[in-house]
Amino acid sequence: MKARILADYGRHDEASAEIDIALGLDAESYEVNRSAAYLSYRQQRLEDAIRYWEKATGPHGDGY
Repeated sequence: MKARILADYGRHDEASAEIDIALGLDAESYEVNRSAAYLSYRQQRLEDAIRYWEKATGPHGDGY
């Protein structure tokens, strides 16, 4: 959530740091990967956004 708020204020470097921390804590988390996808998209890093979104939704499209 903190990364999302920082991104909304255009503080992308700080948001990226929060995402890195969260991924370090739980790289499989739906919420973390969804947030990483959102931030990557906002930064126009589309390949990263796709990778994170695919991880968030899982092979069945449901996060599992």
